[in-house]
Amino acid sequence: MATALRVGTLLAVKSAVVAGVGIAILPDFVVENALADRSLRAPLPEALLASVAAHALYRVEGRGSPRIEAVLAHLRATLPL
Repeated sequence: MATALRVGTLLAVKSAVVAGVGIAILPDFVVENALADRSLRAPLPEALLASVAAHALYRVEGRGSPRIEAVLAHLRATLPL
């Protein structure tokens, strides 16, 4: 019998993996502390995943806002294009 766990957040997925429910593909920023303290390990550390598209959505009224521009600049600087 196949079973599945459905959760709505990356942190819930991480918690399930730490609890021993199974394995998951998670972003580095979600698991970096767990990898460092060895509560998780990367089963295939050499594996590379295909890149995916990311979109930043915000209200039209926010266009040009210094806060939104700062977030967009950070994303552009830290995410591979």
